[in-house]
This record gives sequence, structure tokens and C-alpha cells, in this order.
Amino acid sequence: MLMSKRDMETILVLCLLIRIPRLTYEDYTCHLLRVCNPLPCSRIGQEAILTIGLTELRATLNFAPLGPWKHYNRTKPSEEELASTPTIEAYYDLKEFRDKKRSLDSLILLEKNMPPAIAYFDKRFPWIRTNFRRKFVEIRRSEPMIGRKTIDRMVDELITMWNRVDHAADRMFS
Repeated sequence: MLMSKRDMETILVLCLLIRIPRLTYEDYTCHLLRVCNPLPCSRIGQEAILTIGLTELRATLNFAPLGPWKHYNRTKPSEEELASTPTIEAYYDLKEFRDKKRSLDSLILLEKNMPPAIAYFDKRFPWIRTNFRRKFVEIRRSEPMIGRKTIDRMVDELITMWNRVDHAADRMFS
């Protein structure tokens, strides 16, 4: 098991992750269901793990660290945009995994709550960061030159590893 229910509850308490916007009665009911059920707790854990993975991927590639959260952009880059990127880092920026929960449009998570959650994971589960780093370093060493295929492979591996964690958390809370 990746983390216990108690660990998830600790993260929830530490991070105060719920943002309470102006809500209608129906929205308020949905909001209460989210608060009373452990899913928000699993979400901050999942997003913290994703952020750890993205951080390690960028570090392995010697790219700039993750920037501040932005509004969620649902559109995928076109083939022309990808082909016209001047640098491999610009290509990566277009390919990097985006998630609405890790954006300014999230109703569940706040950017300011992620550093304490990440610190908790780094202290309690240091192997998560180690596993991401080890896998990305392994991929980087297997490729003589960092190109678009390497970036695609690393992004795919990030998503695969994160989906495993996501699936484990779903099993834990179902």
C-alpha cells in the first residue's frame, strides 16, 4: 500500500486543501460530499506525487524548475506548434503533463498547499522521489542525445508511474 488512510488524513489536516468559493445550494451539497469523503485527501496526495515526478523529470533534463500555477489550458499543442519549437525545453513545455487540479482553476487544491504536502511525502516516503529520479536517469543514460523521442518517452513514463499511484490510491479509498 502506498500510504495509509491516516497518512492521507494527516496531509488533509496539514494542508487545508479545500477552497470554498461562493456556492449555490447544489454546489454546497457537492462540496460537502467532497469534504466528507476521503477523495480530496487522495487528490492532494496524487497531485503532490505528480509534482514530485514533474520536478524530478525537469531536474533530470536540466530544465528550469516548475513555475507558478497558471489557468488550465485544455487544448493540446498542434503538430505545427510542436514542430516549430526552437529548443528541446520549449518542446517539453508543450508536452508536459497538465492537470486541472494543479492549476489556478482547481476548486479542490491551492498552490500554496502543495509544498507542505510534498515535504510530507519527501519525509515520510522518500522512495517516491528516488523512484522517479532513478527511472528518469535510466532513460536519459540510455539515450545518447536528448531529443523529442526521449522527451516523449520520459513524459509517457511519468504518466505511467503516476497512474500506478493513482490506481493504488483509488483502490485504497474504494
